Amino acid sequence: TGIETLDLTPAFTAVDYDGDAVDLNGAGDDKKPIQLVVENDVPSITAQIQNSVVDGEIVGDNEFRSLNGAVGADDNSATNTTSAGTKTYTFDTFTTATNVWPDLYGVKSADAATINFYESDAVGADLVYSVVLNQTANSGAGQYTFTVHKELPNQPLEFDFTDLPSGQNLFGVIAGDKTDLDGPALLVFSKNADVNEPGNGEMTNASGTVNTSKGGGPVTIGDSNQMYDPAEGAFFVYLDNPDDDSVAGVPGGLTQTTADDADTIGFAGTTEVKSASVEIVQVQGNDLATINLKAFDIDMSAYGAGGVNTNTEARAFVEDPTANADAVNITGVRVMFNGVVLESWADTDLDGTYELQNVGAPGSADDDNALVDVDFFETSPGSGIYYAQVSGLNAGYSIEFDTETDHDVALVEGVAGKYDIGGFNLLQGQDSPDQQFDFSVEINDYDGDSFGGSGTTYAEFSVGVDGTGLFNDGIVTFI
Repeated sequence: TGIETLDLTPAFTAVDYDGDAVDLNGAGDDKKPIQLVVENDVPSITAQIQNSVVDGEIVGDNEFRSLNGAVGADDNSATNTTSAGTKTYTFDTFTTATNVWPDLYGVKSADAATINFYESDAVGADLVYSVVLNQTANSGAGQYTFTVHKELPNQPLEFDFTDLPSGQNLFGVIAGDKTDLDGPALLVFSKNADVNEPGNGEMTNASGTVNTSKGGGPVTIGDSNQMYDPAEGAFFVYLDNPDDDSVAGVPGGLTQTTADDADTIGFAGTTEVKSASVEIVQVQGNDLATINLKAFDIDMSAYGAGGVNTNTEARAFVEDPTANADAVNITGVRVMFNGVVLESWADTDLDGTYELQNVGAPGSADDDNALVDVDFFETSPGSGIYYAQVSGLNAGYSIEFDTETDHDVALVEGVAGKYDIGGFNLLQGQDSPDQQFDFSVEINDYDGDSFGGSGTTYAEFSVGVDGTGLFNDGIVTFI
């Protein structure tokens, strides 16, 4: 490779007219060698390969950039392979980001021209991303294309009631992250809450409560006792940046006493999602439970720039959290047991017609569970906004629900039977972080010369996958 010099001196003699000979092999200044300089054509990457960013929430989103390759006179054959069968453009190294898909598994193809990233190394695992080298694009300069094949996974924000004070209280607040109280949190209180107003803001004897049971096993909540009876229920409000002293389980936070006082409640805003779930831990006896699920969206502008931050606002809010909220249309419900969907309904066309969904093997019949039933009712005639009624609920069941637009309040209320609640989850409660994948490529020509690879100027590039938060949040830094 490179430049080679061939000495042709032995093949020549030099004699003048009268027979004098020139010593072509002489020494020093007398040496007159005949040399042929042969410059072997070497491939190169002529400019830095550009980085790119794809949207991880959009299946099929892709970005492509030129590889800026130049093969030269030793260009490959029409199949774009060298005499040894190597592609013109191949991957040398790559990295696999695992901060969103913990078991993401990268596989380089046999010809080193494709890298597929699978959800795991299990047989049949879903393809998540791919990056492919195009050998002929851009008039032979080559191209890479990075494609999203699977949308970002839900990053559920799961709340249990372990940190709440035991016994009967007016309310409780659980932080999504107790090390960052400025983030999402969950406020829970009875649909029948009643406080002294005007007065000291404490709950009255007639008030419904959050009754927290810690008698072994999962910590559960009920209303005024261990369970929710018909006509009882709980509001779950998805907070953002709650007052520190209202949060349970942190130093200086909620206590048995302050949990009875509405004046403790305060928050700057709410966290809005389109999917959430509630967990039923047990039911009473052999009676299956029936619940209503309703969703609302608070107009936080009604509370001013500071959110709910005065005693008057807090007392009014806990007695009627929907006073400044609109009902939100529930578009789908899934009833689950141990992670298995028992029955699923959805209004895919948003026309008020809910259809039973197939939750079994592809091509199998829709699954109509013999015990579970899901019905949908308009919040008011002609409104086009529906709530869900779910019956046949047993111990260990969870109910996931989706809304047409964002919501920040859920009402779970008893209709028949008795049940307690062991958890509430926001299925889109956390941003998916950005991801970064790093690559290096080589360019190879027909007679075996190559250029590039890891550590070579111009031959390295990165692709970022934009998560659900703001891009460049500390992971991807090349933008």
